[in-house]
Amino acid sequence: MTRFLTATAIVALVGTGAMAQTQLETSTIESYLPRIKVETLTELQIEQLMLVAHSGESTSQKGLQMRGLVTEANLDPIDKVDVEVQTGLTEAERSEIGRYAPQLEIAELSDLDIRRLQTAIDSGDNTDIDTVVRDLMAD
Repeated sequence: MTRFLTATAIVALVGTGAMAQTQLETSTIESYLPRIKVETLTELQIEQLMLVAHSGESTSQKGLQMRGLVTEANLDPIDKVDVEVQTGLTEAERSEIGRYAPQLEIAELSDLDIRRLQTAIDSGDNTDIDTVVRDLMAD
């Protein structure tokens, strides 16, 4: 019975030490690779990542080297973000252009031309707006 309790105590101590080391490895690796799924890493990957983490390289260099040791399968996907980009003109901008060049076909303008007009209108300088409109009318 004593041997059983001794063996149980040793296993518990050894298991606790390994658990703490795994937690230390996990937190160390996650500090450089926040999206990492540690449970998908092989023992070899963990060893290599820990070697890099404890190297004398800069933090950014360590992160780059560590990223090279893992695959996309080891990383959580990045959440997609919907971004609305306004490429057209607002009604106010259309109205402003209409004041300067009612004959200008806005629908036929390129994105670059629209950006030039938006910049001129945003500057509030009538001379800039006139210049851009004249350039567009000449094309």
